[in-house]
Amino acid sequence: MVAMDIGRAAALLGRRGGLAGGRKGGLARARRLAPTRLREIAREAARVRWGGLPEKLRPLFWTHPTTFESLTLNEDFDLIFYQVLAYGDVEQRAWLVERLGAEAVRAWLRQRHGGGVPAARLSEWFEGSTIRRWQRDNPGAAIWENR
Repeated sequence: MVAMDIGRAAALLGRRGGLAGGRKGGLARARRLAPTRLREIAREAARVRWGGLPEKLRPLFWTHPTTFESLTLNEDFDLIFYQVLAYGDVEQRAWLVERLGAEAVRAWLRQRHGGGVPAARLSEWFEGSTIRRWQRDNPGAAIWENR
């Protein structure tokens, strides 16, 4: 089910990008960039397209035993979701929403009753009553939150 959501989200984003810039707009932007910057953009796009993570997420995976380069959205879905939602800044969280959609993020959090994400971050997605109910149902969550 998750793989279908990722594929559908990627297709929608590709279409949205195509409609926004189109051939003419993209070429005009590309001509203004230095050749080295174009290569960097192409490498990053290829890595992300094949399941890798953008470089801006690297700081979020300081504790992961494997290297950042080995993480993929399809293989390490839950880890990536948690790290981005719990520790990511606004830009990193926006990447997740742009990549998968707000409803996919909300569904992931709902299915896991918050997934261990701090209540302050959950308040962006759910009402306080829902967050309090999840904490009440999971005593460990309240202990961690009130440390």
